[in-house]
Order: sequence, then C-alpha cells, then structure tokens
Amino acid sequence: MNSPKILRNPSPRAAIGRCALYFLLSGSLIQARAESSQYIVDGLALGDPVAPRSSAYQEYRCGPSEQFATFIWCQRRRTENGKFGEISTVTSILHSSAGVTEYISRYIEPAVFAKGDVEREIKRLSQLFDSKPHVLQSPQSVANMHAVIAYWGDVTLEPLDARSIARIAAGQGVQKGMLFDFLGNYGESANAHLPVFHLGGGPGYVWGAHFDENGLGALRMTAVDATQFEKLSVARGEDSGPPPR
Repeated sequence: MNSPKILRNPSPRAAIGRCALYFLLSGSLIQARAESSQYIVDGLALGDPVAPRSSAYQEYRCGPSEQFATFIWCQRRRTENGKFGEISTVTSILHSSAGVTEYISRYIEPAVFAKGDVEREIKRLSQLFDSKPHVLQSPQSVANMHAVIAYWGDVTLEPLDARSIARIAAGQGVQKGMLFDFLGNYGESANAHLPVFHLGGGPGYVWGAHFDENGLGALRMTAVDATQFEKLSVARGEDSGPPPR
C-alpha cells in the first residue's frame, strides 16, 4: 500500500502515492495470510492470525482486553529515523484468544500532504476496495487545521452523544468501544466541538488525515470488524480513553 511521506522538516509538496513509510516489521507478525481480507494496516490484514512467538509480536505490549472478554489488546509505540526524518507511530491490535485480528489501527506523525494528495489517496483506496467511499469533512477549520475521514465496507461511524463528548473534553474516559476522530486526539476534537465517532458495524476500513495550511499533519488507518468483539464488551475501552498518538 502506498503511503505518505513522513518528514522531520517536511515540504508541503510531498506526495502520498510516491513514497513508502519506513517502518517495516522485523520478522513476521502473521502466521498465515487471510486471502479473503482486503483491509490491511501495516501489512496485517483483518482476520489474519498473529504469531505470538514471532519477534515482531514481541515488540508489542499485550495483555487481556479490559473491554472485550477473551480478547487480547496489543500496542506498540515507535520513534524511528527514516530516510526523511523522525517518525512517531502507534500501532494497536485487538485479537481473539485464538489469535485472529479483529482491529488494527496505526497512527503516524508527522505526515505531509500536498494539494490534491488526500483526494488522490481516497480515489486509490476506492479503486483498491472496488467500492465508493463515505467521506466526512471537518465542519470547520480548527486552529488552521483541516481534516477528512473516509471509510469503506460495512463499518459504521456513529457520533457519540453530548454527555460522552463532555466527559472526553474534561479528560475522562468513556465506555464506548473503539473510536475515531478528526484530529487524532479525542480530547482536542471534543474541545473543538468536533464529533468523535464510535466504530461499529461489520468489516471495513477507515482512513483519516488532518493537516495545517502547510500540509503538515498526521495520518490514521484502521481496519475493524466490530461484530466480532462488541457483543463481548465488559468494561471500559482501550481505545476510548487516551488518544491514539
């Protein structure tokens, strides 16, 4: 999958489709490829079985999910020096006790978007998934920041209720499962009166980008099938407290 340029001192003329991110896994995280899945994040497809003994898996901090009974929550944070500068990434995985991935999300900062890059990437993903996207634009520019969310498949994005948004704005967690927002920070989105979305429905792919007037911002990609774990929700959610950055 093509990815945006990630730069320490980026130029706004960077292009999404012409450069690969420099965050290759050391070792194989996957035991076998789920050939039928088209929703892939960081080389891991939705429905792929993980390999707990692999060197790549050992890079993650994993433990029993606090929200979804019988599921395992894993997260890896990295700061890397790639060809174009420093890259900060957060990769999160939710997999079943049998090792099957039902949620993969990756947050990358910084990312640089030249004029037209967002539209081209959404078009490319639409061709890849052979389906039309649902596209959401941020209602207004916040602190000179522009944001867009696009999603495909059977995943749904439902805005949280006002009470939940108020709790998030106050720095409190909410028990609303896996979330997605415009700014890559739930608290910032809530305080800017932007919606924060609950991810539900069936298998799908969610892509989000936000950037300033110079094209500097961040990128998040998520593959999710909430039907496989939401019925097992038991407590507060890993992805509903701190932001993904």
